[in-house]
Amino acid sequence: MKYCYIEPKFPKKILSVVMYFEYSEENIPKMGMPLLEVCHNLKDVTRLMNIQAQSPEVKNGKIILDDKVLIFSGVFSRRVLLKKEQWTQSTDQYRQEDRYLNLVGMYANPLLYKIFVVPYWIEKNDCLLHAVTCLSYAITDEKVGEYLTKSDIEIHEKAKYAALYDCEGKYAYYWKTGKKAELLPDPAEIITPRSVN
Repeated sequence: MKYCYIEPKFPKKILSVVMYFEYSEENIPKMGMPLLEVCHNLKDVTRLMNIQAQSPEVKNGKIILDDKVLIFSGVFSRRVLLKKEQWTQSTDQYRQEDRYLNLVGMYANPLLYKIFVVPYWIEKNDCLLHAVTCLSYAITDEKVGEYLTKSDIEIHEKAKYAALYDCEGKYAYYWKTGKKAELLPDPAEIITPRSVN
């Protein structure tokens, strides 16, 4: 298998989305879940949420989506060179819980973090990007490489680069009406659920 030979095109700005939902028949408070797919604008956010709304669990009423999402905005910082070893020598499983824990820190102090974006799928000029986690603002490329070599984050083997984006801030957005909203609850709700008013 050939690795790391296509250079993905990374946009200047991205949006990373946290979806909020609750279970209709269970006594579980509202929760948030960071979505992997990178959005490029607010219309893209609405498109992504409309896809979520078509899932069987939502359509049959088992899951109720909140009409607000939390958005982290990011501006391109730099590319990170990928290496074959990051696919062939990974040792640790990258859990969804890890993404949640990282997200809590970025919510509290977004300017101290970078959003780590990887090509999940790439073919010539077409690329699907995933925002897989957030990392320290001061992280070096060497440390990013070490992190990737240890983890099993899904990155397309053809991709030559991943990218880091400076987190500019956060805001809430009504994805159905296209209007900004008041700030959402802290994503710590994801880890230690509490009632959300």
